[in-house]
Amino acid sequence: MYLCNRNMRNTMKTKTLFSFIVLLLALPVWGDDGDTFYEETVEGVLLKYTIISESEKTCMVGEKYIPSLPTATSARKANESQDKSQISGYITIPEEANGYAVVCIGKDAFKKTAITSVFIPNSVKTIGGSAFSDCTDLVSVRLPDYLTSIGVFSFYHCEKLDNIDIPEGVTSIGEYAFANCKQLKKVTIPSSVTNFGEAVFWNTGFTSLPKLPESLTTIPDGMFYQCTQLTSIEIPQNITRIGETAFGRCPITELEIPASVTHIGVAAFANCTNLSNLVIPDNVTDIEFNAFKACSNLKTVTLSKNLSSLSKGIFSDCTSLESIVIPSGVKSIGEMAFGGCSSLSSISLPETLDSIGNRAFYGCSSLTQLLIPKSVISIDIEEYLALLDACNSLTSIIVDEDNPVFDSRDNCNAIIETASNKLIAGCTTTTIPEGITTIGTYAFSGFDNLASITLPQSLKHIETGAFHKLGLQEINIPENVVSIAPYAISCRQLETVRTYIIDPIDIPEKAFYQISPNANLYVPQGTVEKYKAKKGWNIFKYIKENQTTSITTVDSGSQNRIKVYDLQGRHRPTAQQKGLYIINGRKYMLK
Repeated sequence: MYLCNRNMRNTMKTKTLFSFIVLLLALPVWGDDGDTFYEETVEGVLLKYTIISESEKTCMVGEKYIPSLPTATSARKANESQDKSQISGYITIPEEANGYAVVCIGKDAFKKTAITSVFIPNSVKTIGGSAFSDCTDLVSVRLPDYLTSIGVFSFYHCEKLDNIDIPEGVTSIGEYAFANCKQLKKVTIPSSVTNFGEAVFWNTGFTSLPKLPESLTTIPDGMFYQCTQLTSIEIPQNITRIGETAFGRCPITELEIPASVTHIGVAAFANCTNLSNLVIPDNVTDIEFNAFKACSNLKTVTLSKNLSSLSKGIFSDCTSLESIVIPSGVKSIGEMAFGGCSSLSSISLPETLDSIGNRAFYGCSSLTQLLIPKSVISIDIEEYLALLDACNSLTSIIVDEDNPVFDSRDNCNAIIETASNKLIAGCTTTTIPEGITTIGTYAFSGFDNLASITLPQSLKHIETGAFHKLGLQEINIPENVVSIAPYAISCRQLETVRTYIIDPIDIPEKAFYQISPNANLYVPQGTVEKYKAKKGWNIFKYIKENQTTSITTVDSGSQNRIKVYDLQGRHRPTAQQKGLYIINGRKYMLK
């Protein structure tokens, strides 16, 4: 009996202590700024509050400080409803908690909870960052009448939220506030909003643009990026700037850029794969890089007459673009501006153009002719970058004869740097003129249909990638060559290399790169052992002497060209007869 009474007394003490703790939590709180307390909603969910101002009797709902009172922590652990993972269903946030006005929803307050609907009272003026982010069951939100700001990521990834009515008075919506709300199709944006963060509506379910405030002059960066159902847009007439990636990856079928627009940002319409026609109004003076990159269905483009440059990658990978006229006034074409435009068969360069960037026409496999105006004085060629890489249909390259820096002498179908006698870009029909001393970096790159090339006796230098990914099966290297750079000759089908260098030079081990492992190297008579001992040349498994041919007749010769007949009277030499000959003290290359 005594033991039973003692147990009863202990149980009563425990119940009294717990009731006292709960009573303390329920009583009005007087504390310091930053102190926390708990109170249940009308649904019976225990929420945590933090005092913002004791003097003004204001508080916020949600985490701000780590609780410092052991009793509060114990009580929270004792009540499962305090665990965020247990917060679900409909939530009504009160206007007042324990005598404090609830004026703010704190950072991460309901993040990743299972709430389905939330009522936010008119006392709340601000919603903190990520307050409702990742609430994947949230279907509806009632925003308060006196709300002034919506924080960053506040409703991020609320993927069932289908509409939101933002009240008049809100001036600021933070970055990614409604991003990844994939079902969000309707939003009311008041005229009071003056500040949008980036990507506010990224990856939402809009099928058309919501009405934007008339005071808005800039479409913010990424505002509608990857809205995969946005097929129709009407950009307001007051917009002057379209921000970075503003409409990137949207399936827009038609686009009318208003006359008010002067600036189009980086990748603003990149990967809009359904866009087929584009007219850029004349007020546009600045288009940043990759603005229309990978608009793979884009066929026709009319450019603004007031552009001074075409930026890096502006139309790269627009694989349906067939022709383009670059207006007078454009002075520069940026790197990869038309790279990968595989259907581009015609391009007109203006007389105002003075510079062309790296790989500007890379992969333009339908381009047949390139006319370089006399105004062009700079063509950027950098390592691993080729101006005309893989332009396999290109048969005509013409440099204006009045160009002071470049030429295409002797109708050679190449671009030559006049002062240095360096060939910087060629094509499948290029004939390398005598006098050329250098084949430049990636000058012939990606022309897999280029089966043969003849190098002049004047040649001294073969730079990196000069003959890269060609269809060459054989190449002859003249005796005056003094340097061959790494990866200079990289042709998988190459089976025969003939060199006429009497004293073999050191070359990098990868000067001949990815050629046939059974390729033959033919060298001048008496030099086989020298070549076997020389770095770079000794990669060849088979090194043999060049064969010689008996010459019977020399007819109508000149210093650089002669007709040669062999003992059988043949004028066209066989493959074995091609090579270097010395006749009357002069050297000739039989081709």
